[in-house]
Amino acid sequence: MSRHIPAAVNRKISERDQFKCAWCGNRITERHHIEEYHLGGKHTVDNLILLCPICHTMIHKGQISALDLVDRRSLRANVSRSQSRFDFDLNGVDPTFLIGGGEFTSCPIILKCGEQSFLSYKQGDDAELLISCRFYDKSGELIFWMSENYFWTLKNFRVLYEDSALEIKSSDHSFYLKIANIDGKLQVKGRNFYRGVPVNFNTDSIIIGNSSYRFQSMSNCNIAIQIG
Repeated sequence: MSRHIPAAVNRKISERDQFKCAWCGNRITERHHIEEYHLGGKHTVDNLILLCPICHTMIHKGQISALDLVDRRSLRANVSRSQSRFDFDLNGVDPTFLIGGGEFTSCPIILKCGEQSFLSYKQGDDAELLISCRFYDKSGELIFWMSENYFWTLKNFRVLYEDSALEIKSSDHSFYLKIANIDGKLQVKGRNFYRGVPVNFNTDSIIIGNSSYRFQSMSNCNIAIQIG
């Protein structure tokens, strides 16, 4: 297969991605095959995405996954992208999250439902806490996504940081996430959907539909809470 991408395909992906990097919004772009060309990836609209040179390099270094690209593209075209800056003042100490009845330290994925990571974190080079989270609506559509403090959202979401607390919420309060630093531990509460079923969580329990769950404290594991 030739490396040449047909003009009609080029035009369609440029229009879909609004002539800018689908990840960061930069106007200087290159074409990227989600399924890599050398692995048999096709020159199709579904397999191509616009990326700036920096984000393209991040992909090839494994810093952005193919799944993340697909999820990003699944958001509607009129979303806005911003960066949230917040400092939980943890002095470089690996954070402890309080959620679902347990305390979880050194567990980078805090809450995962099925294959969907609802809340995770990592620490940046300067010990800054980088938060990632996703909100899905009742139909399973991704409607809000924060990736390492950058977020993409429809206009009806707000991201606030004040008094050592991060709060993300929709205008109708049907979706929200709050992470608050209380005495050096991060208390978590929120509301989301998983496969059309409401998921409510706080420091004491996780409620999925009509069922309530409590989890034991853990440390030094990849996933703190796995549901489904």
